[in-house]
Amino acid sequence: QLGASVNWSHQLTPLSTLGATFARSNSKGTGLNNQETTQQGISLTFSTQLGPNTNAGLTARRVTADGTANYTENALTGTLFHQF
Repeated sequence: QLGASVNWSHQLTPLSTLGATFARSNSKGTGLNNQETTQQGISLTFSTQLGPNTNAGLTARRVTADGTANYTENALTGTLFHQF
């Protein structure tokens, strides 16, 4: 298995950040199991502080795989964190 990823982050405001990640990996079996799959994904994350004890985030992600396993995954996830 061989893989690499690149991460980027930027402070938009004192309370908000924007980040991105790109990852790619290649898996190949040996012997009788010489199947090969290439997977790549990209995600974009926005996070912000809503209050002194409250943070929120939103992440959009897309992952694709080609080869032995073929699929595409799209996801949008949100988080809300409050500390009491």
